Amino acid sequence: MKTTKLYTRMIISMIIVLAAFVVPGNVFSQTSTSVSVSPTSSNATTCDTWEIAISIADVVDLTGYHLEISFAPGYLDILEVRNGGFLDEGLYEVSNDFDNVAGSITFGMVQQNHSGNPLDPKDGSGDLIIIKMQALEEGHTVNFTIDPTNSTLVNWPDVQAIPFTVNNGSVTTQTCAPTDISLSNSIVAENQPVDTVVGDFSSTDPDTGDTFTYTLETGIGGTDNASFNILGSSLRTSEVFDYETKNNYMILVRSTDQGGSYFEKVFLITVLDEKEEPFELWFPLTFR
Repeated sequence: MKTTKLYTRMIISMIIVLAAFVVPGNVFSQTSTSVSVSPTSSNATTCDTWEIAISIADVVDLTGYHLEISFAPGYLDILEVRNGGFLDEGLYEVSNDFDNVAGSITFGMVQQNHSGNPLDPKDGSGDLIIIKMQALEEGHTVNFTIDPTNSTLVNWPDVQAIPFTVNNGSVTTQTCAPTDISLSNSIVAENQPVDTVVGDFSSTDPDTGDTFTYTLETGIGGTDNASFNILGSSLRTSEVFDYETKNNYMILVRSTDQGGSYFEKVFLITVLDEKEEPFELWFPLTFR
């Protein structure tokens, strides 16, 4: 048993050493194997984490790899890089790391040996690594670029480089959408002039420091939008209301943050009946 373990460890060590000297995959002009950012295009938000994968497709006899990936720093933070699961847990390169200042990711491993089947190479498609991140600033597209020269796929038992092509991808940073809208007052008295302020809007948002734009939107719940207007964050009347004619109005309001993310909510505006002076008929007295 000790001899077998020693033998398998020696094989893994040999592959790690040889992987540094094999011919890089990109020098081969034709290959069906590809290494890709997956999904090719996606969004990461400032209030939650997001994951992308570096995936492999149509590989034969893969037993180890070394990946080098670059990205534009400053707009998102890499939080974790881990084995994607296509290869079984094994021996990892001591240099595995990510650098949010330089914008770089390095990750390599060789699949763990199995007794009686030293390296059990893998065929097919799957995720090599998973990259976990969070956006720092909205409104940027961050390209993730796989270095085809310094990245290597190693097969077994030949211990040779597997030729491959790369497909890069990007992540767009976004703010999180507001989660609620509040209106300070939803009651307005009848007979008030046009542009009377009903109340002021405010928004609940997971991001701190966001600013919001409020608009009336067409759609379900926006039946009476034409009876109101919004100036800044204030809801105002666009007509003189008469309680006896109509006393409930429905509007659809959208709150949009500075990154373009939005939330919509229906509000019911109530018209308040005002007591009106009784109308009296007056007839002058006539004396004969």
